[in-house]
Amino acid sequence: MPTIKEPEYNYTTYDLFPTLAWKVRSPYKFNNTEKKYITEQLNKQNIISNGLGNYTSKNNRILDHPILEDFKTECIKHLNNYYDYAYQPIDPPTFYITQSWLNRTRYEETHLNHAHSNSFLSAVYYYKTLSSSNDSEKDRIRFWTPVPHAHWETPAKTYTLYNSRTWDVYVSTGDLIVFPSWFQHSVPHKKTTGDRISLAFNSFFKGTMGHEDSLNELTLR
Repeated sequence: MPTIKEPEYNYTTYDLFPTLAWKVRSPYKFNNTEKKYITEQLNKQNIISNGLGNYTSKNNRILDHPILEDFKTECIKHLNNYYDYAYQPIDPPTFYITQSWLNRTRYEETHLNHAHSNSFLSAVYYYKTLSSSNDSEKDRIRFWTPVPHAHWETPAKTYTLYNSRTWDVYVSTGDLIVFPSWFQHSVPHKKTTGDRISLAFNSFFKGTMGHEDSLNELTLR
């Protein structure tokens, strides 16, 4: 808890109830068979406009294919780790992936603000990004504040996690972002040529929530 010192006052700040967005660099290396499968899913006949400003694979069960079974296991591991870190459960549930799909974003394309319904945790793996020394051109995911007072806006000397309506997380090839599915997010217009390829997925869990003595026990199978 940082303390702000002024001549007459000391202010102690409490960062209460934050929303966790988790970025991890995955060590996973795709083999040639996996790469070929992903490329096939991005061919012209296998990809469609998603209505949000870029393109999505027709196949929305990408990770259900046996070819990507090992990578799917890697993704589920990070979902479980996120939940364990964020919620510190006594009896951790087991996560499983519901739907998964590829996104392709080209120059001047975007991905409009949205959230993922009927999912507990969502994630995006960055299969291909383009590096840049210019911040305005770097690949990123943009999160939108869920705080109700966000409609009050005033010019700021410096934008922080307290006064910003959006916050950009820069990403590189191999990064995996995990976040609550209700968390609104988007992708700004791409300012570089070439494709940016990401693999997104939703998830839910199996296990027991709540407690019998609290009259809120729920078992999900």
